[in-house]
Formats: sequence, structure tokens, C-alpha cells
Amino acid sequence: IVPVIFTPPSGTVFTPGTTRVVTATATDASLHYARATFTVTVLPYPTPPAPVAPWSVQNIGAQPVVSGTAQHDVANRVFLVSGTGGTTGTGASGDIWSGNSEGFTYVSRPWTGDGVFTARVWSLTATDSGAKAGLMFRETTATGAKNSIVYLSPSGAAVFQNKTTTGGGVTSSTATGRAAPEWIRLVRSGNTFTAFLSADGTAWTQQGTAVTHTLTGTALTVGLAVAPRTGGLTASAIFDNATFLTPREAWRFAAFNTEADTGTAADLADPDGDGAPNLLEYALGTSPTQAASSAFPSVSFLPATGSVLQLSFVRSRTDVTYIVEATSDLTPPATWIAIATNPGNVGQYVTVSDSAVLGPVTPRRFLRLRVTIP
Repeated sequence: IVPVIFTPPSGTVFTPGTTRVVTATATDASLHYARATFTVTVLPYPTPPAPVAPWSVQNIGAQPVVSGTAQHDVANRVFLVSGTGGTTGTGASGDIWSGNSEGFTYVSRPWTGDGVFTARVWSLTATDSGAKAGLMFRETTATGAKNSIVYLSPSGAAVFQNKTTTGGGVTSSTATGRAAPEWIRLVRSGNTFTAFLSADGTAWTQQGTAVTHTLTGTALTVGLAVAPRTGGLTASAIFDNATFLTPREAWRFAAFNTEADTGTAADLADPDGDGAPNLLEYALGTSPTQAASSAFPSVSFLPATGSVLQLSFVRSRTDVTYIVEATSDLTPPATWIAIATNPGNVGQYVTVSDSAVLGPVTPRRFLRLRVTIP
């Protein structure tokens, strides 16, 4: 059996109920191929169910006559969101803007810690060219709450917008000429947020500069926001490839196309066979699929001493604990003593010197780096 995958040309639109002529080619390992042409009927996309916990759907700010709705295709990472806000005849009351000028549909889940949030805005249908569909992080779901959002508008604008004080003004950075389908990404590191745009989901461009908030409390959420801008109207957006991941899950997803701690993507797996399990590769910033020892920890003598060992490594992450340990005897069960925990700063090449001096009393000494998940 040879698998056949049909990839339509970029920009191809499939209308349910119509037919398309498809030519498929299957090639085996010996480069033998078979080609066939056949007609397919385009079926409508089955309507997914409403989001379930931890996801929730609500209207933020000015309440519309009809609340917004959402569907979530978990298996395919797709969200369909019908965004409403504000009331008819009140202008731009269905917006995401400064002060308490908000009226939109928010599909969200609770979140703590850092995160990498990604989605492709596959389509956005709206009457108002200033409608918005994007990724949002909020301090609370109350009107006027602090938030960061990266969104796309029918006008072709892709915007990174921030409200850093409750009920305060907004700052924004805008890119033009960006039309759906467009990839968007929002990254949280501490309370600093950075936005990125991409046409293909592979090559990313930072939009504007990073913005730092002071976020407090336990009601932090992240999700998808859709605003019609004009009160009383509806904006409909389809998001696909939607992922809401911790930094370690995002690293796994990029390397193995799964965020699950299983199989070759598991923390203790070593798919490239270089002796470093995935968790250590993550901590050091090395590739888990390409064997390379040049960035691994190294042991040397402290210069000008010849009797004190030191261990050097790259401290690449904020979400793991780095422990340098030492022992004088490897005979099981060896007793390892911690001599440094999280030394240096993130992003630096760190060197830790041993606490013992080699000599008649201590003729042997061994150092190692242990990485754990808090």
C-alpha cells in the first residue's frame, strides 16, 4: 500500500456540493509511480461541537442582543467563532479598544506561566473592514481588563495591540497587506508579550516590539477573540492549526509535531542517539533530532590551578532547574552533592567551579549537570 496525499494549489477554493477533477500520483521507494485522474465531490465541513472545559465562550464588554458562539474541532485544531458585540445603532461598540470600549466574543481557557500561542486565521467574514480576529491574553474577563492581542482585519491590517493598565489606552503596531489565510503568534515570557506574523507558518516576522505588563491575580486567560467592530453585526472567523502550548510543549511540537510527552518526543527519549535525552537537549538549546555534542556540558580545569575542576554549559531556559553536582566516588550508590543551582543567567554560557581541590585527600573528582522540571 502506497499512501497518496493530494495537496491543492495555493488559493484553491472548494465549494460544498461542487465537483473537482483531481490528478493523483503515487510513488514508491524505487521511484516507480502510478497516476490517476478522478472526480471528487466536495462535502461540507461537519460542524464541530461547542468547546468543552477548560474552554469557555463569553461576550466581553458591551453585550449584544445575540451572544457569540464557537465550535471546536479538537482533532484538527480548528475553531469556528461567530463574534458579536455591542448593539445596533451605537457605532463601534463591538470592538476591542481602549478604556472600557469593548464588545466582542472571547473563546478562552485559564493559563498560568509562559506560553506560545499560535493559530492561522483561515478566514474572516465581516461587514466592517475594521473587524478583528486574533489571539488574546487577558488579566481577567472583566470589561477594560489589561490585555495583549495580535489580530487580523478584513482591511488587510495585522495588528499587535496592548492595554497595559485597566481601563487605559491602547498602543499598537500595524502591518499592512496581510490577508487571510495568515498565521499569527503571541508569546508570553514572564509578563512580556511578543507578537509574530507568518504567511506559511514556518518563516516568522516579529510585529512591533515586545510589551511588558504587570499582570496579577489568578484569573489569567488566553484564547481567540472575534469582534465585528460595528455594534449589532456579526463577524465569523475560522482558526486552524490552533495550539496553546507551554514553551517545552512548543519545542516538542516543532521537533516532533506533537506536544505529548510520549514516544520519540518523551523527555527521556534520545531519538538522535547522541547520549542526551530530549529534556537535556531542551535545557541546552540543542536539536533533539540532529546529533551534535559541541554544545554539551564540558569539564576542564580552572585556569592557573590545575587542581580545581569546572563545568561549563549553556543555560537556555527559564522553565527548568539546572543543578551542578559533584562526587569523589562513582562506586554505587554514588553520593552526589549539589554545588550550584541555576547558576548564571538565562541565555548565558555558565561556568561553575568545584568546591574541592584535587590532591592527596581528594585524588578523584567528578562533576555532572542534572536538569529537572520544577
